[in-house]
Amino acid sequence: MQRKFISLLLFTALIAVMAAGVALGVRQALAEGGPTPQVTPSPMHPTYALLDADGNPVIQSGKPADLMKTCGQCHDTAFITSHATHKKAEKIPGFEGMTASCYLCHSTAPNGEARKAALASGDKAWADSAVLLGSGILQKTADGWKWNPDAFEADGKLKSKYINLHQPTNTNCAQCHGVVHTDVKTPLVLTDITHNWVTLTTGQVISPQRISASGMNIEGKESMPFAWDVHAERGVQCVDCHSSTNSPAARRHEELPSYLTFDPRRPAPGEYLKKPSHILHQDNCEACHDPVVAHKNWLPYLDLHLSKVACETCHIPQLHAPAAETFDKTVILPDGTTPTVYRGVVASDEAAPGADAKEPFTVSHKVVGYQPVLLKNADGKEAPYNLVTTFEWVYKKNGKDVEVSMADLKKAWMPDGKYAADIVKAFDANGDGKLTADELSLNTKDKVDLIARHLSALGLSDPHIVGVVKPYAIHHDVVQSDYALSNCQACHGADSRVGKPMALAISAPAGVTPAFVATDQVRDEGKVVVENGTLYYQPEKDPQLYLARRDHIRWIDILGVLAFIATLVGVTVHGTLRVYFAKKYPPKHGPTKTEYLYTGAERFWHWLQMVAILGLLLTGLIIHNPDLFGGFSFRYLVLTHTVLGWILVANFVFALYYFLASDYFKQFVPRPQGFFTQMLMQARFYVWGIFRGEPHPFKKTFWDKLNPLQRMAYFGLIVVLLPIQMVTGIWIWAVRVWPAAATLLGKATMVWVVGAHTLDAWLIASFVVGHVYLTTTGSHPLEYIEAMITGWEDVEVDEDEAPAA
Repeated sequence: MQRKFISLLLFTALIAVMAAGVALGVRQALAEGGPTPQVTPSPMHPTYALLDADGNPVIQSGKPADLMKTCGQCHDTAFITSHATHKKAEKIPGFEGMTASCYLCHSTAPNGEARKAALASGDKAWADSAVLLGSGILQKTADGWKWNPDAFEADGKLKSKYINLHQPTNTNCAQCHGVVHTDVKTPLVLTDITHNWVTLTTGQVISPQRISASGMNIEGKESMPFAWDVHAERGVQCVDCHSSTNSPAARRHEELPSYLTFDPRRPAPGEYLKKPSHILHQDNCEACHDPVVAHKNWLPYLDLHLSKVACETCHIPQLHAPAAETFDKTVILPDGTTPTVYRGVVASDEAAPGADAKEPFTVSHKVVGYQPVLLKNADGKEAPYNLVTTFEWVYKKNGKDVEVSMADLKKAWMPDGKYAADIVKAFDANGDGKLTADELSLNTKDKVDLIARHLSALGLSDPHIVGVVKPYAIHHDVVQSDYALSNCQACHGADSRVGKPMALAISAPAGVTPAFVATDQVRDEGKVVVENGTLYYQPEKDPQLYLARRDHIRWIDILGVLAFIATLVGVTVHGTLRVYFAKKYPPKHGPTKTEYLYTGAERFWHWLQMVAILGLLLTGLIIHNPDLFGGFSFRYLVLTHTVLGWILVANFVFALYYFLASDYFKQFVPRPQGFFTQMLMQARFYVWGIFRGEPHPFKKTFWDKLNPLQRMAYFGLIVVLLPIQMVTGIWIWAVRVWPAAATLLGKATMVWVVGAHTLDAWLIASFVVGHVYLTTTGSHPLEYIEAMITGWEDVEVDEDEAPAA
């Protein structure tokens, strides 16, 4: 029997090892050199005729294809165009006027570059058709665009082998949205990212390849054995998250009515194909992941974190590709373009970021990456963004600012295809008669006025420079959980990511301060600031989000620490003097008798309070300073702190009821009559008499156990310190379930609530030190502690009260 059990155990272990090996092999194949997936046309799509704008087959007319007419043979193109996410392109250099097209998204081999070239040359009529260049359907000759007759049937329909249509793949999305690298066998190298607006504006790269295996000059890439994007590594396609909102196959469970687990009221396939909505799902992480399950074992204040922090904040801690920082559309470079400053890039190991400001990005540049700025998104959560600043010339038209076109800007700078003579004279710093990128800077008012005069000469009214800062959300380049941000100090340290400013530009043309452009997706109301000539964006500080360590009031911590240290020093000096003088002046004690001083309820309250307070002080110290204590599980610390806090509250309520009901509370209240004189007597004993071996000036009884100084100290603890600590502690706890409590007394409410909680904790800690020390002042050091354990104590009495021998 034992042999069978061991054999079964070994067999199970073998299967587990094999499964792990297979999983690791699959993962390595995907990330380092697995087969490149082949995209094949859909075999279900019927043949169709390519029609021009007049509805005639293009093979007969020779005109460019009109995709509304072509696709409209089967699909309701009017519905599609009115229900489309891709309606217009971003206002980014190189993307003006661009929109999505059917072939660009649905062709198995889209030629996006040909389309861009057609648009750039002004040949907009052929731009949509240009996507087919290279597919065998369309050719471009010296005489212009030509349709290949071999690709068409006699009736004008495409032959079946040329029906290269499919649902959109990552490659289709990459035509506009950024660098998508699918050939994982070839090291990824970024060259021209100008026409990949997601990569250009954020630095996001969609690739299953490990960053360490890429061909990029990335600082420290040897320590990055993870994929550029974990979803690409796992084979997730863009359309898996960004599918049609009315697709029967992609109906989201969360869209169902609450009383249904299945909803049959969805379009039939035929109805969907007739009117497929091109408004795409913008799925969040919760569509596939359960953040509660993923974080419940380590993340404290889980509900609060999930309500205030977007998943991307921790799962996209760093971008490892260049991204635009500044578009300077105020000057024209010698090659006829406008300069772009890249974020996270340096020209060499010695250069500072932005040193290669007006040079196009090349593989020779060193990529150091950048940390996104955290702004409040539409849900009010801290989420990662890149900020891109654009400086541009505008002029007045009908009372409004209108952007100066690139054509007019080139005419102003280069009226005859070369720089105007007065411009060369004004900008030629080295006097060689030529202008370089470094010299082309509008850093003085005279230079700005010069270009303004050239623009005015073109008939443009009141030309002037404006600047805007636009946020670009970051959702991709998610790293696997092992490399996600899990260090609490990243947000809770003194150098917190939350609220950390982001550099916008190393200089501003004409000293213009750009304005932040608010969008529907960003709630942040921060401000642009200037420090030493560099522009920064300072995010808004969320008044409902108090971050331990980042938001503490420094002077409160200093004052609390000083009070605690002063107490430690005081008891240390006092104790040392007691030991020294005890040899010279042995303590004098009168007759004693054993009395019952402490009831069971009193002892239970005392020891439970001691455990709760000590536990709260230790856990609170760590929670308040997470950047100083990195080796603890903060989730369990917070849980422990919370539980101990409620124990303290319950114990306080119990003790208060007991003391009031039993009239026992009177012993904690200082007696007005003779109190000052008695307090001076007790103080004299502590600072003088105790060193001379004198007996205690006051004798204990069951109803009068505390000397005047003890009465005052305990009264302050019970009436002031503990109530303040409990009220502020409950307030801090309540913010998790009632966020409005964070601003109940104004925007700085939590700063002062936590400040009061912290200072009070230091004072309680000081009281504990002094209290524990004074327990050693009995006939022997442990006398009072033993009494609090047993309830019985040997107390001094008068001669006539002494027990008989």
